Amino acid sequence: MATDDFEDLQYKQRLKASIHHTVVRICSDLEEDEYSGIPINNAVKAAIAETTWKYIQDVSSDLEMFAKHAKRSTVNADDVKLLLRKCPKLLEHISDIHQNLSGSRAKQKKKTTTKKKSSAAPAADSDEEN
Repeated sequence: MATDDFEDLQYKQRLKASIHHTVVRICSDLEEDEYSGIPINNAVKAAIAETTWKYIQDVSSDLEMFAKHAKRSTVNADDVKLLLRKCPKLLEHISDIHQNLSGSRAKQKKKTTTKKKSSAAPAADSDEEN
């Protein structure tokens, strides 16, 4: 059990370090941008990374609660949309992404169903001939 706690701590530390690294890279890109080019203090970068980490923890907790309230064990797109209901532009963006993904999945499912039907048809014809 102590090993599991240690592995969980290591995993969280790696995630947090990854967020910090990403924030630093984004800030560095902004510093090098020819239009903004404003230097960003390292303490500010660390504060942004910490705020991002805490925000992600809150978001994941909220998503988990939404799914549990709906008596589901899996978070789905509706939970994310519910979370983003007060951010109309982000909600619209996520809804578009979900719609595009749902459309492409439906097309793939239709192709798979068509292939199964076409491969099953010759088998049925051969049984009729015997």
